[in-house]
Parts: sequence; C-alpha cells; structure tokens
Amino acid sequence: MASMDIKHISQQIKNLEEELLTRNVRKNSERLEQLLDDGFIEFGSSGNRWTKQSVIETLKNESCVETEITDFIVTLLSEKIALATYTAHSGQSDKKGHSSLRSSIWKLTNDDWKIIFHQGTYMPE
Repeated sequence: MASMDIKHISQQIKNLEEELLTRNVRKNSERLEQLLDDGFIEFGSSGNRWTKQSVIETLKNESCVETEITDFIVTLLSEKIALATYTAHSGQSDKKGHSSLRSSIWKLTNDDWKIIFHQGTYMPE
C-alpha cells in the first residue's frame, strides 16, 4: 500500500481508538456493537479475558476516566488487517493517574474498521 494510504488508515483507526475511550461511546451499546467484531477478545491489564458481550455489559456501569493517547503507530498486517499500538495515559481526579501500553487488531469489513483484539498492560510508575 502507498504511504498515503497508511496515513489515512492510521488516522481512521486512531479516531476509532479515541472514540472507544469516550464516555458517550462506552455507554452506547449500539455503537459498541458496530465497533467491536463479533469475535472480539480483550486481555485486560487486570488479567481478565473479555468478549464482545462482556465488554458491552461491563462498560454500562464503568466510571469513565479521561484518557490521552500518545506514541500511536499503525502497522498493516495485510490489506484488511491493521495492528495499532500506543500508550494510554489515564488521569483520575481523586487518584494518581496511570499509563498502559495498548495494542489492538482491527479488521476492515464492508468498508468499516472493527476491532477484533485488544490488550492493555500497565506500565510501572
């Protein structure tokens, strides 16, 4: 793929990753249904394994924390599969913030990117 294509794809996926961090999307089951592939799996920094349905159910009751993405990189694994890696910096008003290394695999399906895998690993302070 041309370098311009990877820039466009990278921006699309970064926008989707940022969208997944917002309160509006995390509480919106319909939007999560659109973004998460039916076979979605997440290995959380907590050590838990999550599926699409368990993530959607859990996020309904989650308190959302403002999170910033840095060091965002997309690597194309094929024309329709992309690996996104980045650092997420989360801050909380009553607690010290934390950072985690994140990786996601995205699949292009019918002109829409869907996340099929995500993993977060806490970084030591």
